[in-house]
Amino acid sequence: MTWFVTRRLRFGDEEVHRVGVQRGLRVPLPAGASLRAHRYFPRGATDVPLVVLTGKLDSCQKDHAPLARAIAARGYQVLVHAAPIDEDERGAVLAWLCDQPWFPGTVTPLPAI
Repeated sequence: MTWFVTRRLRFGDEEVHRVGVQRGLRVPLPAGASLRAHRYFPRGATDVPLVVLTGKLDSCQKDHAPLARAIAARGYQVLVHAAPIDEDERGAVLAWLCDQPWFPGTVTPLPAI
């Protein structure tokens, strides 16, 4: 499926990395709730840009996994979180990101595809 997404989105032949996945990350939100997330990242690469996608993790394998893997293979980290969030929750996610050793300091817009 990742191959199909890569071809369909017409990604170029730039360097392709092996992709690692951290599943089941818990992002604390206000009022004691938490947001589930998965992180896709290029193995062996350091200090790479981070892209954030929103989606339903229960159907992540069908919806976001191929896209997240294709983006990560091109040298980006991808954080896929479980649900749309409001402004307060966005601030909580950014605060959590700042505490992560893999966070590059900014969230990058989705690469042109």
